[in-house]
Amino acid sequence: MLDYAKQLDQLGEAYRLLDHAEIAEVTGSQAFSSAIFMPGTAIVQPAAYIRGLADALAGKVTLYEQSPAMSFEPKGNGWRVETPGGSVAAGRIVLANNGYAERFGFFRGRLMHVYTYASMTESFSPNRLGGLRDWAATPSSPVERRGIRTPLLG
Repeated sequence: MLDYAKQLDQLGEAYRLLDHAEIAEVTGSQAFSSAIFMPGTAIVQPAAYIRGLADALAGKVTLYEQSPAMSFEPKGNGWRVETPGGSVAAGRIVLANNGYAERFGFFRGRLMHVYTYASMTESFSPNRLGGLRDWAATPSSPVERRGIRTPLLG
């Protein structure tokens, strides 16, 4: 967790380390020994977000699914994107490839990979657990330590 905090320091991101008592107050659970609280963060279900975005932009953009971008380059005032089935010209492109932007030559030394894992469960009643309701947790490390993962709370 402290390694992650150092990376947040280098990026200038706000956070606060929480002790056992603070975590229990937020989560209503005694299971966690340490956590990092990062204000302003959000957890998004990626597929639902993209579907909602596509639905909201229907008629304003052309959506090409199952068309991986093999390369892209600036062309005039826009971009040319090569796919296995041809090319697409666009005034703007959104590079949405997670932490792999460095492989395309962008943000060198400015990105860090965060591995997050989640479980699908039946709906959970907030009445079953104390604590606050405006938080979510993800593990800060893909490696378990003493059987308990350190959550990132946002």
